[in-house]
Amino acid sequence: MRNNLPIVTFRTPPVVEVVCGVQFDPLPLSMAHLGLFWHQLKSAFPSAQDAMPLLPVIESPQGTISQGGDALEIQILPDSRRLMLTDAKRQHLIQIQNNRFHHNWRKQGESDTYPRFHEVLSGFLGRWGEFESFLRDEELPNPHIVQCEMTYVNHIMAGTVWSKELGIDALFPWLGPRMRLKDDMPEIECALHFPMSESRGRLHATVKTGRRVSDKLPVVVLDLTVRGALESGQDHSALGEWFAVARECIIDAFVKLTGPKAHAAWGIET
Repeated sequence: MRNNLPIVTFRTPPVVEVVCGVQFDPLPLSMAHLGLFWHQLKSAFPSAQDAMPLLPVIESPQGTISQGGDALEIQILPDSRRLMLTDAKRQHLIQIQNNRFHHNWRKQGESDTYPRFHEVLSGFLGRWGEFESFLRDEELPNPHIVQCEMTYVNHIMAGTVWSKELGIDALFPWLGPRMRLKDDMPEIECALHFPMSESRGRLHATVKTGRRVSDKLPVVVLDLTVRGALESGQDHSALGEWFAVARECIIDAFVKLTGPKAHAAWGIET
């Protein structure tokens, strides 16, 4: 862990989605196999959808930068498809393909509250354990994890701590004062990338302005993603520790990127 300081939390955080996932070496996993796995989970995840696979993206060794500017290795897209399973409330999503397994929590309504990290992590680890057990039962190879990934998606609606009239000074003090021309706020799209030795990878922060799909209201979207690897020699029992460290990195970045007025509005706690 990075330190022994208390974890900062918020009573009403603007988080709308949390994703825990792993990438592994490709498995001989057919859609028939995925259908059998869905049959085991169907009572909890009654909806299934076929989708194009996610592109495998692996962080390069720390300190190396590819020609495009990002320290990433983009591999060839696999031939197989992606299975997406959702629960009845559409809050929980499982995504499986031959080299990825993701578990998402998603806010669906204004009354939905973030269930907190430990519940989200427990859901991921539980379903991942069921997937590993299924692979053993089907005599398929044990997955070799090559990368772990955690993402927090935050939606900060206009009128809370920012607006066209107020600007975004209270939300992003490091950005707001520089982002006005003739008293008007521009559209924003920026990305920051930080090496994170604690997670053996990097943290990616993106900020975008736009409009929420459901009601077209103005929103600032702040995505925070940590990708990295387990330490050499660690097995799957170390996944929980990796995600705990990734969460610390994400909270640290969230607090440092956003301002104290915004923190007060979200009910900061330690």
